[in-house]
Amino acid sequence: MTRILLVILFCRMVMHTCDVYSQPLDFSVPRYSLITTDDYARYRPDAINGMQWLLQNPVSAQVDKRKEVSAFVMGWLAGTEEIKLTLKPEILGDLLTENGFLFSTELVVVYMSSMALEMLLSGKKPDDWVIQLAGVGAMLEAYRYVKNSSRSTHLINLQNLKNQGKLEEWVRNNVQYTTQDIAGKKS
Repeated sequence: MTRILLVILFCRMVMHTCDVYSQPLDFSVPRYSLITTDDYARYRPDAINGMQWLLQNPVSAQVDKRKEVSAFVMGWLAGTEEIKLTLKPEILGDLLTENGFLFSTELVVVYMSSMALEMLLSGKKPDDWVIQLAGVGAMLEAYRYVKNSSRSTHLINLQNLKNQGKLEEWVRNNVQYTTQDIAGKKS
């Protein structure tokens, strides 16, 4: 029964990722002010559309627009009370400190956006391994478009696990569930 549930969850995640990447989305960052709780609620649909745009478009394309959308999405994620993300050092590895890799920040934004979308659309908790798997999957999908111009040893290792059919197991076994939000405060 557990195995069937896991297969269903994995298929749902794959279909969600394919949907996000296959639907053309034209997104413009709204004029926004994120101060009150009501502001975050009002801009929730825009934040979701921004996250989908970030996932849908290659990290090396439309660089100025990507920066603008990323700033809006990260501002919304940092202040919303609706969800808190759990960033896992096991998942990110040395991605942010890897010398010569040009797209680390963009891929972390993709990781966070994918996890946030999964939480917002499914209601899952931030320490659910499925959320982390969604983030890793989106990061690897985005990496596919830049790996010829910039290489990441960490992402190559994760891609190898995926190619061997062992990524899901690795995420489940190696992610330690200490809930920590994106500001680094214990929850």
